[in-house]
Amino acid sequence: MSDIEVNEALVGRSVCNAARPEWGTGIVERVVRQSASAIPTFRVTIRFKSGQRVLLSPPARLTEPGGTVHRSTGWLDSLAGTTPDDRLRSLPDEAVNLLGSARERFLAIAALYAGGAAELPLHRWATAQTGCPDPLSQWTRDELAAAHEAYSARRDSLLRERWAVLRSKLTPAECNALLAELDEPHRARVRLALGLS
Repeated sequence: MSDIEVNEALVGRSVCNAARPEWGTGIVERVVRQSASAIPTFRVTIRFKSGQRVLLSPPARLTEPGGTVHRSTGWLDSLAGTTPDDRLRSLPDEAVNLLGSARERFLAIAALYAGGAAELPLHRWATAQTGCPDPLSQWTRDELAAAHEAYSARRDSLLRERWAVLRSKLTPAECNALLAELDEPHRARVRLALGLS
């Protein structure tokens, strides 16, 4: 990716921070010239998905958005669990950390077994998980298969955990009625993961 020349005309453009590709693509909101010397310095305000950032350029380098995900990350990203490898194996936050009733929490995980997501080919599943347009350029097929296996094991474990909570709060008839609300083959996948016949 080539560097973008920073100036006031940059407002409204999509850019990436070359030093922090994990921030993704952001929209330039404001560019203010800080110095009038031979080498101008700019304060650039950018709205990324993770929030607003203000960068001083130079030294910050802005690049055109690219479709690549870089697997190499810093030690803080590794500790935070935000590396592309971590995202590949993780369940969606909105399903895992849902604040709601036991029924709503169960249905949030059960939704991960629904049609499209459960039937995606391995490379399309990896694209959905990480945003990388070509996951096979970053991971081998064996690495993707291992990541999918880890993802599926976490999903199944959480489903069984939430089912156990539901069974302690509802009658068997209510539990069966809840499963009956799910569409086929979604219901069959959930029943299989729960070990029900």
